[in-house]
Formats: sequence, C-alpha cells, structure tokens
Amino acid sequence: MKIEHYQSKDETEVLNIWMKASEQAHAFAGVGFWCGLVEEMKQVYLPRARTWVCRDGGGVAGFACLVGEGELAALFVAPERQCEGIGTALLDWVKEHSKGMLTVGVYEENPRARAFYERSGFVEIGSRDDELTGSREYRMEWKRDSNQ
Repeated sequence: MKIEHYQSKDETEVLNIWMKASEQAHAFAGVGFWCGLVEEMKQVYLPRARTWVCRDGGGVAGFACLVGEGELAALFVAPERQCEGIGTALLDWVKEHSKGMLTVGVYEENPRARAFYERSGFVEIGSRDDELTGSREYRMEWKRDSNQ
C-alpha cells in the first residue's frame, strides 16, 4: 500500500470508488441519488479538496479528501477492499497532514462509519439534518493529543 497525492489520471477510479461505496453505505438516499452528483464531485469537490489516494497493486483502493484546514470531506474505500486497513491508513495519513484537528460528518444510517471514526479517536460534537439527503448527520471531531 502506498498513499500519494491525487492526480488527474486517478479521476475515473476515484469517482468509481465514490459511487460504489456511496451506494453501499448511503443506500438510504435512494437508487440513482449519487449518480446525479458525479459531475459535481468531478467539477467542484475534487478540485477544491486536498486529495490523497491509496494505491495497492497498481490501482486506487481508496481515497480521502480534506477541505480547508480540517474538514474531512470524504474517505472512501472500494467496497471489495474494505476491512483491509486501507481506511485506517488513509485516516492516519490525513491526521498526520492536518493542523491537529479534523471534523467529519457521518450519516445516522451509516453506523459502521460512525463506529470507525469513534475507534479512531473522533467524538460526536453535534448533529443536524443534512439538506442534501434529508438524513440526520452527526458531526464528529478529532484533536491531536498534545503528547503526539
């Protein structure tokens, strides 16, 4: 496994991972919901984020996007590669390259992701109804321990 900066040549693999993983983890949004957001992901979100990819076996196995100084806007692993430590490796990388604090939004209907972030040191700091999906989103935060 190797984590590198996102390059334009990664776009198709990153978008495919995002689509497949979103449809799996966020099925509550409805069939085809995420398809309608591919262009926005491509034209708006990827260009404005600092994005890293995890390469394994020559291909992209997952990616993470950081917006601003500390908003973890995306962390997705190809569904067939989940539970192999790729998500943890990407999150550790982002933590190392952050200013010492991260926030992330996790949908209520995705308890697996919420548990992942809790195991990784994130704590819930609030919740809100997400305008895009209408679902409850928990806001979670991680702060670097002063001993790290």
